[in-house]
Amino acid sequence: MLEEDDRRWLAEGRTERRGFLAAAGLVALASAVGARAAVERGLEAKRITAEATARLAIIEGLARYCRGMDRSDRALQASIWHKDSTAQYLDHPIGPSATPLDSGQKFVESKLVTHHRILNTHIEVNGDRAVSEGYGDSVIRDHPDKDGILLETIYRGRYVDRWSLRDGRWAIEHRRYIAEMYNEHRYDTKNWPPFALRQAKFTRDDESYRYFA
Repeated sequence: MLEEDDRRWLAEGRTERRGFLAAAGLVALASAVGARAAVERGLEAKRITAEATARLAIIEGLARYCRGMDRSDRALQASIWHKDSTAQYLDHPIGPSATPLDSGQKFVESKLVTHHRILNTHIEVNGDRAVSEGYGDSVIRDHPDKDGILLETIYRGRYVDRWSLRDGRWAIEHRRYIAEMYNEHRYDTKNWPPFALRQAKFTRDDESYRYFA
């Protein structure tokens, strides 16, 4: 879901300039149709490569954000945002992205385990700017109560993000989270296997840190 100001913001994106102006000059100076066509193909290849790089960076960034949330890794979460980025979750006022990240970290650490996913991601790229809309699922499990009853809550919504390329790094400038669905389930855990009640690891002792930083 892109609002009109997002459209205008995206339209103002600038194409990478390294080697671009020189190649464009070759187009203007080329007298042979074949030479001009070759240069134009080269420019199109550069554009396609830059756009593919942006898309991969955004998809990987969203996956990194989810992992950072579930491991309560504040540095990992922050790695996909610019330092001056802003965010608006639900109907809360727009503010620094650090605010929902800080509260989210405390929320996650109070739970037994959480699973975050961002899927079905639609991306539009224009030069050094991009916008994305990803459908997000968050599954949150509380600790069982004294009777072994566990509450599981499921949040579903959309993440609408503005991304920009600065100093060779794609990161979020602004995020809007749009909530759309909510469910609660209660389970009797008395006969559950031990792994299903294992506390999530919110430190670098988690197995994934053997493979990824």
